[in-house]
Amino acid sequence: MSDPNDLLSSLGLTPQIAAGTLGLGLSGARGIGQPPGSAALQSIAQPLAQQGQQLRAPLTSGGPLPPGAQAIQQQAKEAGEAAVRSGYSRMGLSGSTMEAQAMRQVEQQSAAAGFKMTETLFADGLKMSGMSAGMFSQIMQANTAQDEDFMKAISYFAQAAAGA
Repeated sequence: MSDPNDLLSSLGLTPQIAAGTLGLGLSGARGIGQPPGSAALQSIAQPLAQQGQQLRAPLTSGGPLPPGAQAIQQQAKEAGEAAVRSGYSRMGLSGSTMEAQAMRQVEQQSAAAGFKMTETLFADGLKMSGMSAGMFSQIMQANTAQDEDFMKAISYFAQAAAGA
């Protein structure tokens, strides 16, 4: 039994079936696993998805602006109020109806600026979420292609076995 074909024949196998069995066995032993690069993509996509969600939160859930943006808005509002108080004080009109109207205008401008910041953050959050979704889509496509290749190998093996 020094001839490999004699060994295969004694087992009832053709060289094609033996090669297919060996290939499937190696694939099964290795496992299908993740395609190369998918772990790196996931490590980037996951934080992007989380950041995107956080940036969209003020508009989607009515939550507050992030602390840095909130501080900028508050500082601008306080500077506007100080300017109004100073201006009306110099004119001797502190506490006047005109000063109160100017203070309301500062409040409205602050609210509008806050909404503009929220819109900008929302747009940035959508971009991040879109990039993350694209990365996850690439991972899924690679997994699907890998699964299809493995299923083709099983199909070819079955066809070879049926033809033997």
